[in-house]
Amino acid sequence: MNLRGIDPRDTVWEQDFARYRVYFWDVPAVTAHEYEVMEDVDVDELLAWTARYAADRGWTYTVYAAVTDGDGPGLIRLAGILGDPFAEGPHIVRTGDADAWRREGVAVLRVEDPVHQPDETSRVAGRLALALDRAEAEAESRSHRETDTGHLLLGILDEPDGAVAAALKGFGVSVSAVRSAVEQCWDTKPWRSFRVQPGAFPPFSIEAGEAREYAAELARGAGHDMQPEHLFLAMLNGRRRGPGQEALHHLGLTSRQARESLAARLLG
Repeated sequence: MNLRGIDPRDTVWEQDFARYRVYFWDVPAVTAHEYEVMEDVDVDELLAWTARYAADRGWTYTVYAAVTDGDGPGLIRLAGILGDPFAEGPHIVRTGDADAWRREGVAVLRVEDPVHQPDETSRVAGRLALALDRAEAEAESRSHRETDTGHLLLGILDEPDGAVAAALKGFGVSVSAVRSAVEQCWDTKPWRSFRVQPGAFPPFSIEAGEAREYAAELARGAGHDMQPEHLFLAMLNGRRRGPGQEALHHLGLTSRQARESLAARLLG
């Protein structure tokens, strides 16, 4: 590290807080979760929270300061992964250096030209993709900071003429009853700090991520494409409890007999 002495009088202004953006990289799923911090926080607090949040999910991350110069809005990396975490290629650079980097043939990422990696919903069967979209919309509409198993459950049950809703009806459980049970669980759930940028879907919770992984195992074992039925059964049999599992438990659907009967109805 090469240092030089400076005269602090050579600057004409300073500010206590910056505008931060946090990008989480789910490399195995080739998925990026990108957010802007919507309140004033110290960078030490932000970095500690980001590292902890990423570690809980097995993700990596990059933290940026969002700035504007003569070329327009851009990002300055403060910590985390340098460049594209999914492949060699684009680099994040100071916007003032962008033209020079381009002349060298290096692809430059800019705020107005972000790279959006393919979401997992583009690689799963269509019905499940729609269920995941509905789950994320449920979380966003409530300003929830995570898409948890409660949102997943509602996304599955809101499928028109869905097999899961029909199977629950056979147990005398309506979609409205499930929604009420989930909302009761949310009433007692503490939400994480840091609001997400409006219009950005919150990331999946640990429990929701594990449910998706287990659903993929169930589908592979049966030689099927992953569908909402697999995700529902994964939540029903999940080792970790989130709002979705708690709601199903309160409705009496997690007993061994109920689980086996529902699996028989949904998977034949």
